[in-house]
Amino acid sequence: MSAVLVLADTHLGPGRANTLVDILGDRLHLADAIIHAGDIVSLEVLESLARYAPVTAVKGNNDVDLELPSSARVQIDGHRIAVVHDSGAAAGRSDPAR
Repeated sequence: MSAVLVLADTHLGPGRANTLVDILGDRLHLADAIIHAGDIVSLEVLESLARYAPVTAVKGNNDVDLELPSSARVQIDGHRIAVVHDSGAAAGRSDPAR
């Protein structure tokens, strides 16, 4: 069974990717896959994460300079995982029909 590290809203600008690596520590060494659900802010963050495992990432509302998809799907150990960054209005977020 694969270990998947899921992140979102890291909001780390240029030159700060090592902060995330330091915070995550050994979790990065255990990850077989990494999913980042947006608001990455700097490509350096994705590059740092990719040194540890394959990364699937989507664009968040703060990722103005990053060319990323708005949604992504990945299959891990036979499980289909979809990821998006929902930065829409707070009203109605808990509505499962949305």
